[in-house]
Amino acid sequence: MNEQQSRKKAAPDDPSKALLSRPHDHESSEENRSTLSIKKKVWVFLVGIIATIFAVILVAELYELQVVSHDKYALLASQMHWRRIRDVPIRGDILDVNGNVLASTTYEYTIGVTPKDVRSIKGTVTPEEISAKMAEYLHLDPASVLKSLQNKDATYIQLAKKINRDDMELLKSFLSENNIGGVKIDPVPKRYYVYSDLAAQVVGYADQSNTTLIGQYGIEAYYNSILSGTEGYTYVEVDNYSGALPYSPPTTIEKTDGYNVVLNIDLNIQKIAEKTCEEAYYAYSPKEGVSAIVMDPYTGAVLAMVSTPDFDLNAPRACPPMMNSFLWESLSEADRMDYLMSSVWRNRAISDTYEPGSTFKVLTTAIALEEGLTYEDELFSDAPIEVSEMHTISCWREHDGGNHGIETLKQAFERSCNPIFVQLAQRIGIKKYYQYVRNFGFYEKTGVDLPAEEIGIFHLNPNIVDLSTLSFGESSTVTPLQLANVYCALVNGGTLMKPQLAKYLTDSYGNIIKEFKPQPMKTIFSELTADRVKAMMKTVVTEGTGTAGYVEGYRVAGKTSTSTIDVGDDKGMHVLSFGCYAPYDNPEIVVLVVINKPEDKELGSSAATKVAARIVADTLEYMDVKRILTADDYKKMTTKYKFPEVVGMTIKEARRTLYKEGFTVLIGEDNMTDDQTVTFTFPASPSILYRNGTIVLYSTEQETTIQRQVMVPDFTGKNINECLRLAADSGVNVTIRGNSEGVVISQNPEYGYAVPGNGDESEPPVSPDQELADSSSAIDPDDVDVADGGTTDGDEQGNQANVPQRITVPAGTIIELIME
Repeated sequence: MNEQQSRKKAAPDDPSKALLSRPHDHESSEENRSTLSIKKKVWVFLVGIIATIFAVILVAELYELQVVSHDKYALLASQMHWRRIRDVPIRGDILDVNGNVLASTTYEYTIGVTPKDVRSIKGTVTPEEISAKMAEYLHLDPASVLKSLQNKDATYIQLAKKINRDDMELLKSFLSENNIGGVKIDPVPKRYYVYSDLAAQVVGYADQSNTTLIGQYGIEAYYNSILSGTEGYTYVEVDNYSGALPYSPPTTIEKTDGYNVVLNIDLNIQKIAEKTCEEAYYAYSPKEGVSAIVMDPYTGAVLAMVSTPDFDLNAPRACPPMMNSFLWESLSEADRMDYLMSSVWRNRAISDTYEPGSTFKVLTTAIALEEGLTYEDELFSDAPIEVSEMHTISCWREHDGGNHGIETLKQAFERSCNPIFVQLAQRIGIKKYYQYVRNFGFYEKTGVDLPAEEIGIFHLNPNIVDLSTLSFGESSTVTPLQLANVYCALVNGGTLMKPQLAKYLTDSYGNIIKEFKPQPMKTIFSELTADRVKAMMKTVVTEGTGTAGYVEGYRVAGKTSTSTIDVGDDKGMHVLSFGCYAPYDNPEIVVLVVINKPEDKELGSSAATKVAARIVADTLEYMDVKRILTADDYKKMTTKYKFPEVVGMTIKEARRTLYKEGFTVLIGEDNMTDDQTVTFTFPASPSILYRNGTIVLYSTEQETTIQRQVMVPDFTGKNINECLRLAADSGVNVTIRGNSEGVVISQNPEYGYAVPGNGDESEPPVSPDQELADSSSAIDPDDVDVADGGTTDGDEQGNQANVPQRITVPAGTIIELIME
């Protein structure tokens, strides 16, 4: 009932209203549907736009990847599977004229790992064992190696570098035996210099740059591109474990190894020149070193070129051999580098300029003779000559209170009298004189095949004072090579040659690729003029200022010079030089020596002359040029000299004193320094020795000192010159009995071998000369020793006692020679 009533109440009273209400409901429903449809379309549209945008972006990215950046990503992808392996060419060697290797290439190795790939496929070793073995071969801490191998996220870790070949081979064998991957061994080329400091500034050195070598100085730099060759490449498929895949055909661009450079430098002549210059450097302490050049006058070939101080090519940035190690340690890194660049790496023979002094008088004379303005016997006054109100030029003898008065041109040349050469230059005239100077090549580089060549300084608008001072080699500068090259022209008859270090290039098989033939540049003298000047140069050595350059059996011709520094901090210091050639009758070599600003301001040109004479003598001996000895030569060679007492002096003072007197000095103990005091010498003063005799210095007490021992050489069958040379090379002295023009028939002590302890030793030497009977240089029997004959323990002692050994004596011992 209630329900029915309720329904009746809910029903509309007016049927029409009910009818009207239905269309309204339908309309609302239609609107709802329409709204939903619109929303749906909007969403569809939005989704379509988003999808379209996405598609456009995707297509654009794909286009970028596949088309625009195809090459880039293709390369990145290929790099994951393919590797370009550089094939570094072998750098060419540098050799001397006789084929002796001066510079060659060896290798050291860099070792790195990809940790996640370091394992043994065979499973024969554990990671700990791998790290222990790698540490052993690479000389590393095992714990640090293991820690590196455990860093699996790292793509590459460098473990060690500069590993030698032996250690690398041990590691490589271990990896191969256990099939261990993930280890990378990279060879890195390293330059090796066989003779360390020989011809250091000429050869130069090469530095590592990644996996290549780049020449820095000398031949290494000048011929760098020729020595370096051309890199090759190999493209090969790889994985991270074992490297190149075995069945993947590689693509290879072949490398071209560098060519070898064969020099005109002769190893033996270079050694001779360096040893002689080194002795002069220690004796005279020149502020700007000693330089020397030996050339073939006919080809321009440089046979030797020396610049001291030098350095070890295998350690170019280390303390130079001629420098005090304590002083080196006190320098800052910047000061060390400045010293190396300015004084050690610098090739003074081509980079330093100096006033040539009287050696330039040769050229003044040549110009005057060429122009027909004088002759050898023309008389000149040596009186002071006024060239301006401010400048009067006098003979060097004025310092002794006078001059030479009236003299011939030949005499003036021998005596080196400045006023005569001023008169010659004034006759020639400024314009003509400087035309010759320019023609000699002093205004330009010689063209030698070395970097960093400099030229001298000459006036561009010279006046009468400039002309006058240049006539005797002052107020202008030259390089040693410039002057030596002009001297070569004088010797060869007047042709200026191009100086040449390289002789030819060869490939790795020794085939000659290119030959550097002698290059005549121009004619600067007539042959007649050259011969006339050479004749005067000969008398300089026999009768004039160059007598210190006399060499028995070889006729040396040359010109001395002492030029004085007149301004600056070095005022009062000198540059001493001597230019010469030999033998006079058939010249083989031209030699120029320059001692630049020696510590002793009283030192004269004879210092440089002696150096040059020693170079000439030993070089011509080496070249097998026969000596033609006169009776006077034999007399000079057998003349003995008493050497001065040097006990109590410092090593430096003693060395200088003995060297100036013409003796050879040896240091008797290791680690002796210049400031130590000489306690005794062997032989002892007042012993008398032949010229260039050997004296050994010691700085400890004689009673407790084990003297330096040398082997007794074999003099049998040798002539006097051969004996003196062998004695000097062996560190002993000799005294000659009998006919010095003959050969040795016996010696005491004898050359030979002895069995220590068996009583088979040669007889002990006796006093070599009656005048030395009471001298401490006489040899005591106890001084005779046996090389390597020291005692050892057990069986080794017994074995050693049965092995014959060379007889030795203290260095400096006087050995008696009987000649007939």
